Amino acid sequence: MAALEITQKCRSCGESHSFSFDGIINAAGNPELRERVASGDYFTWECPCCGARNLVAGQTCLYHDSKEKLMIVLAPVGLKMEQVPQGYTCRLVDSVGQLMEKVKIFSAGLDDAIMEL
Repeated sequence: MAALEITQKCRSCGESHSFSFDGIINAAGNPELRERVASGDYFTWECPCCGARNLVAGQTCLYHDSKEKLMIVLAPVGLKMEQVPQGYTCRLVDSVGQLMEKVKIFSAGLDDAIMEL
């Protein structure tokens, strides 16, 4: 799947801008993406008019690491996960912050269910 061309408004100056966003993050094929997701850099864009950093908002996203057998889906509340590949850990989150947190937890070799308790 190719990157999508999306348009969003800058939170600072209000200007609308289009940019490319890839909603499928293949962490096994591109290990540097794990760090960009964990730091939040993957989900920001810079306004060409005023230079403000903005969060990519409202986009569904799949983080997939086939080596770790991990899938994290960023989607609106109410989405149901069905047909998860056998042996995979799959999580559904509804914010960029939650996705970043899950990636950090799994990268550290920790159990996210225990961490939530």
